[in-house]
Amino acid sequence: MRLIPAVSVVRIHSQPFFKIGDNHMENQISNDSKLLAGVSYAFGLPAIYVLLTDKRKEEFLFFHSAQAMILWIGIVLIWMLMRILLVIIWNVIYIPFLDNLVSLIGFAIWLFAVRFGYMAFKGRYFKIPYISKIIKKIIG
Repeated sequence: MRLIPAVSVVRIHSQPFFKIGDNHMENQISNDSKLLAGVSYAFGLPAIYVLLTDKRKEEFLFFHSAQAMILWIGIVLIWMLMRILLVIIWNVIYIPFLDNLVSLIGFAIWLFAVRFGYMAFKGRYFKIPYISKIIKKIIG
């Protein structure tokens, strides 16, 4: 029986989400755009800023901000679901360390978001499974 590490669950594709004519696109992306894309993954709120302003016209920023926004919606929904389940379990039986376990799981999920932010900061295009499919359906 072969064990698969937990990190391999998230597959990261290097193919661009949009068609890009130039393969050397990483050199043309400004450092400000890379920084804003990376911070969008790590904290979520900058993604709203990018999507609501003229910054969304930059393809790299739009791609990563849309992906970060869907990611953070999923993170918040998962966190809320874990908290609701925690309250339901505590109404049946009190387990003292369960709150710490939920916080640890939330921190681990946030670390994945930070990892994606680091990759965006390096100027890479990548797809997050399921999230990129949702974005394709929204954009059309």
